[in-house]
Amino acid sequence: MSFKAFKARKLEVLSENETVSSVNSWQQNMEFHLASCNEFAPFLSSDCTWGTKSAVSRGLADDAASANDPKTATQKCILLNHMIGLIVSYCPENIRLEIERKATSLKWIWQRVHRHHGFSKSESHFLKLASIKLSEGERYESFFQRIMSHLYDNLLTAESGIIFDGEKTTVNEEMSPTVERLAVFEWLRLIDERLPLYVARVYSHDLLTKSLKDLQPEICQNMESLLMEVASQEDIKIAYSKSNYDRRSSSSSSYNRRDSGPRSQKHCVFCKACNKPYTGHDINNCWAFTDQRLFSSMLRTMRLLLLHMMSEIWKYKTPVRMRRLWYVLECCP
Repeated sequence: MSFKAFKARKLEVLSENETVSSVNSWQQNMEFHLASCNEFAPFLSSDCTWGTKSAVSRGLADDAASANDPKTATQKCILLNHMIGLIVSYCPENIRLEIERKATSLKWIWQRVHRHHGFSKSESHFLKLASIKLSEGERYESFFQRIMSHLYDNLLTAESGIIFDGEKTTVNEEMSPTVERLAVFEWLRLIDERLPLYVARVYSHDLLTKSLKDLQPEICQNMESLLMEVASQEDIKIAYSKSNYDRRSSSSSSYNRRDSGPRSQKHCVFCKACNKPYTGHDINNCWAFTDQRLFSSMLRTMRLLLLHMMSEIWKYKTPVRMRRLWYVLECCP
């Protein structure tokens, strides 16, 4: 099959709401259309540069007389302006004038288009990986491909000019197996934070001989069942924790009920009989007993107290011994 058998897609104007993939696809389609015109061939090489629009003939020089189909600088400038105008007509309107005046190479044009949409090669764009989330109704495989696409778009290239490990990048980076495995891990974590550990347990035997990237299609196919199993195990764990909590709460409440009764408080029967403060101490450490001067008054008070008690008992039928005790107390000084 010849190259001419391929038909290029129709060129479309870039909108303000584009993705990295759509801009890259637009760039590749534009390069395909430009390559179909032989007149633009000298300007399509990666090392071809020219001057700004204000420079005479954009800094181009006449071809040597011995060259095949030689052109003057003016002729080449006309062809170059025509190529730039074709590209600009499909760019966002806000940057068309800037590209016409300041473009110095195709590389410069592609970088300006990417920068306009916020897709320039920078570490800040790489950190936008944190904003990738699973959309409602999105297929799990599509979500994984979005993560992989973001990583592919942020591989270090010689054109990015990013310094890595103290040196400027000179070769284009390739996707390593470790990065692909990390992409699968991030895919699982973003779907459900419990999935990585659960997958490690369920696929422990397969993971001995296969990489996580190789198991990704099978995991994606069984994703719904995996999520249901994780949720059911979490429900069992919550129910078990709740039962333990209820059991501890019931035992604690019963213990509190046993101890919730009124606590016994020290009180002095002597001070209570004398209508004095009687709480906080008992008769063993009563202040009245420590004062010798009050000892005799204490005895008299106790005698009166006992007489009062005996008079109350006297109202009822009392034994002979109780009557004798009352007579003895009455006769005491």
